[in-house]
Amino acid sequence: MTEPPATALVGGNTGMTAASEGVEAELREPLPGSLMLLLMGIAMLGSLATHLVVPSLPQLQREFSTDYGTVQLLVSLFVIAYGASQIVAGPLADAYGRRRMLITGLSVFTGASLLCAVAANLETLILFRILQGSSACFGLVMARALIRDISAGRNASALFGYLAVGTSVGSTLAPLFGGHLYQSFGWSGPFWFMAAFSLAGLALAIRLVPETVSTATGWASLRRMPSDFAGLLRQPSFLIHSGNISINTALFYSFIVGGALVSNRDLHLSPAEYGLWFSMTAVGYAMGNVLSGRAGQRYSARPTIVVGAVAVLASMLAMALLDAWVERSPLTFFLPMTGVTLSSGLIMSNSMAGGMALDPRRSGSASGLLGFLQFAAAALFSFIAGHVAQVSQSALILLMLALAVSGLANATIVRPATN
Repeated sequence: MTEPPATALVGGNTGMTAASEGVEAELREPLPGSLMLLLMGIAMLGSLATHLVVPSLPQLQREFSTDYGTVQLLVSLFVIAYGASQIVAGPLADAYGRRRMLITGLSVFTGASLLCAVAANLETLILFRILQGSSACFGLVMARALIRDISAGRNASALFGYLAVGTSVGSTLAPLFGGHLYQSFGWSGPFWFMAAFSLAGLALAIRLVPETVSTATGWASLRRMPSDFAGLLRQPSFLIHSGNISINTALFYSFIVGGALVSNRDLHLSPAEYGLWFSMTAVGYAMGNVLSGRAGQRYSARPTIVVGAVAVLASMLAMALLDAWVERSPLTFFLPMTGVTLSSGLIMSNSMAGGMALDPRRSGSASGLLGFLQFAAAALFSFIAGHVAQVSQSALILLMLALAVSGLANATIVRPATN
């Protein structure tokens, strides 16, 4: 896809004044390193908040005298709220501006974290966790929209790759750090840390984040939300990029849910051992996004996406062949999956940039819709994988292999003109 005109990148107002053109020119400068680091930290808020509380779940079960299934709602309902709220956060960003909605989201998240830390019963804690999830998504949605406003083309793809590194680092380190917080401060420790982390991000956002929407249209823009979403969904290129993101996310979440079961039942790994092996896949995803960032400076999106999809399928074929012909071990399961996550890193950031570039005036709505569809696919295939994995490890691998085949088929539909 040809790069949109400069006037389209900030509000799409072709009748911009000289002053606003100066702002536009300023925004087209390279993204400051301090702002990029801040956006990476803000984007990891969701993954950090998801995984920090996991080590505290057993104590929370004892603290509130309930069953483990109920305590797990602190994670599952957070993720549902995080995914579902993105479809609202995107249009709000287009209607009222990135900076304003980012500050609002961080403020609400900070307050919700403090309320979680002092919750007197499990019902109240679950309620404020839902509020946490609903506000945490503003960090990721606004970070994506800000990058799309400030950068374009290959540079945007590279920056999306670096943004994903932040989320993968959060997913990798949060369980380990959450365990230390739990040991030092009890079950409320992770929530106090989240409040402090968010408050620091809020202070830096007020200082560093510019407003990249030249005209905030408010309620008038929100009234157009259904038609904006319909317009995006009518574009084949948007559906293709969304498919790339959703299929690869579904594959990864199938591994998360099903892999936890087969690791314990078939590979006889303890939870601690599973955590160490799983960290390989998170590191692989981070490396893939770093490679994507470097490749994005030199190559267009389409060949990078196709190479990534081919590599995902090759890694899944290797996993299936090892499962059929070699004695099962953690290495034969997690090493090919690390190849999958590394290869997915080449796909995700380029597809996110491509999906958000189709209509720069609605980049916030595109970010929210892409995120919503991504987490909807994750939720659906988490449910499917949980049942399939109960059949056998081989059945889970076949499900993941089918997703890899679908991913390659979807990726090769992309035509050069749509990138």
